[in-house]
Amino acid sequence: MRCRRAAALLALAFVARAPGFLEPLPSAFFSRAAPTPTLRPAFAEADKSSWSAAERQALEFLEKKQPKWRRSYLGPKTEEQVRDTFQALAGACGGETYGLQAMERNLAVMVFLPEQITSSAEFLFQELGREQAHEVIRNNPGVLTIPQESLKQNIGAIVPLSSVVGFFASNALLTQGLFALISLGVIYAVLVVGVIQPLIKVRSRSELNTWIRKAQPGPGGIRPEDLEDEVECKSEDSKEIALESEVEETEEELRQQIQEVLAETGRSLRRGRTLAMREAINAAKKRQVPKGVIQEAEKLLEDHVLRHRRAELEAKAAKYLAQSQDLEECSELLEEAEKCKCPELQRRLKHRLEELQITRPLTPEEVTRAETCVRQSCLRFLELAAADAGREVLVLNLDAGDKSSGSLHLDAPLQNLTLKQTLDEGVRTQGCRLATLSASLAQDDRQVREQRGFLELEHGERHHCVAVHCEVNGKRRIWCFVEPSTSARDHLLEALRVLSYKDEAEEVEDD
Repeated sequence: MRCRRAAALLALAFVARAPGFLEPLPSAFFSRAAPTPTLRPAFAEADKSSWSAAERQALEFLEKKQPKWRRSYLGPKTEEQVRDTFQALAGACGGETYGLQAMERNLAVMVFLPEQITSSAEFLFQELGREQAHEVIRNNPGVLTIPQESLKQNIGAIVPLSSVVGFFASNALLTQGLFALISLGVIYAVLVVGVIQPLIKVRSRSELNTWIRKAQPGPGGIRPEDLEDEVECKSEDSKEIALESEVEETEEELRQQIQEVLAETGRSLRRGRTLAMREAINAAKKRQVPKGVIQEAEKLLEDHVLRHRRAELEAKAAKYLAQSQDLEECSELLEEAEKCKCPELQRRLKHRLEELQITRPLTPEEVTRAETCVRQSCLRFLELAAADAGREVLVLNLDAGDKSSGSLHLDAPLQNLTLKQTLDEGVRTQGCRLATLSASLAQDDRQVREQRGFLELEHGERHHCVAVHCEVNGKRRIWCFVEPSTSARDHLLEALRVLSYKDEAEEVEDD
């Protein structure tokens, strides 16, 4: 069976080199009712002034090998189409020199459209890498005539088969000798085994039966030919049983060898051997190797590929984190890290992505929305602080940790801010100029977050605090307000920062 397959493959590899392969087909061939294929445009003479030397050689080679190519039912019809097909072939092979060699090796490639050649080449580049794909195409240009779907299903067998075809194509004498031997073997099988030996056997049996008939068997005795037939049947049955046993032993040995190859390849699996591992797994599936062995091999291959992807991703991410600040690239790397299951790298990329999203320049729409929010916060604060009740606040005693209610008040010129704090001994009033005031998040203020009162707050309350540094009666004071929510905290912080803002000119004048 293997010899038959090899002979068929070799015959297919060189059938395109036979004379007349591109000759016009007889009209009787198309006499059956069948859909008419789409033909190329009619013949037209091309201007060769812009042709390269290799393109001219390709046309000359086609003219030499197939002088009637313009009238062929298949293949190019014009010189410009020959040029387009050769350019596609040269691009697939890696250069015009290799394209000419591919034409000499398999002229049948010129029958196919440039789109088919380019499509098959791009698929091989993607699956095997450009270097290995070029080697496969140069060894066996016939792979460019195979559709992508068929290439995808047989990618594991293409590389070794192309090496075999390339070897025989490069050794014409050896190939001719091998074909001669195969032809002799076929002739021997057909004539000697299939015709001569059966005739000899029939003649011998006929002579034996004639001689036996002359003998007179005794009454009730067994005829000698019956005995001879029985012995021969038993002999043939025993041969068939022995042959079946031998086949079973061969299959079992092959399965055992495949298991050993899987185990050995899995132990030494490294970059560049994944294709061999895939081929071994495919062979194991065809030979019905136990599923547990196949699953273990697939797991090893998957882990190896994942480790390789992780290593490449980590190197790429390290380079990005050290040099780049691109938001889109960071998002893509984070998505890859999630697929490769790299938790530490995910954490670092998420942190970088948050920084980039926060520090990126605002869009005009975002600037408009921010201005609107700040304006509303200020107007709301002014409305409350200008009223008699004031803007209610909860004041934190940073030393003792207790809280007391209070209210903030603004004077009419919007120059002074007053804090009225309700204590057990009464109401305490403190005032400061807005120009001396600075507000920030309490958790970001080192002086505040280290105080006992702030540390005794619950974790959620710490995020709701606003720290206000101001000057009261010539002394620096810190007010700490605990707001009911982060949104209320932000509104208060925005209003105080806007009201206390002064530009550089005002600061110089104050100094």
